[in-house]
Amino acid sequence: MRSLIAVLLALILVSALTGCGSSASMSRLNDGITAGTPTDATHIKVFASRDIGREYVELGSVSVSVHDELDGKVYIQRIKEEAAKIGADAVVGYVQYGTSAAGVAVKFK
Repeated sequence: MRSLIAVLLALILVSALTGCGSSASMSRLNDGITAGTPTDATHIKVFASRDIGREYVELGSVSVSVHDELDGKVYIQRIKEEAAKIGADAVVGYVQYGTSAAGVAVKFK
């Protein structure tokens, strides 16, 4: 629940602070976890569900806002790029609405 609230707050903040163009943000959820070596965004999996049948550690929430693009693939690519920066293996709890998308970057155990 705490991570869902953090994701929603990040989306509201990104939406409020951006005009045209695009933006991204990341907020750390797990103070005991440090960002790992950046990963390859093309290998990151994106799941709408948080129950993916595999154990993981939450690294932080990631969100993007893309105001000049309607193609859903752009949102997923941007979320993957943000998650890759902190060494994530996947993004869980992915949601997309309006001009924003968000999820939780995770590292598999």
